[in-house]
Amino acid sequence: MKILNPRVLEDLERAVPLKLDVGCGERPSPGYYGVDLVEMNGVDIAADLNKPLDLLPDNSVGAIISRHVLEHIPNLVPLHAEF
Repeated sequence: MKILNPRVLEDLERAVPLKLDVGCGERPSPGYYGVDLVEMNGVDIAADLNKPLDLLPDNSVGAIISRHVLEHIPNLVPLHAEF
C-alpha cells in the first residue's frame, strides 16, 4: 500500500473521515479518494486489496464505493472485514 496524494495524510492527521472509491481506475468519483492497484492518474492510494490496508488507521474511513472490482478479489472475506 502506498499513499500517493499528500491530502490523504492531511485528512488523516485532522481526523477527517476518508471517502474511498475502491477500484477507481483513472476516474474516481467526485469527492472520493481513488484506490487502485496501479499507480496512475486519478489514484490517490495504490493498494493490493488482497493485503491489509495497513496505512489507514481503524475508523478513518467514512464511506466506500466500489464498482466492478470486488469480484476480482480471490480472498474477499478479509477485505470485507477490513472495510
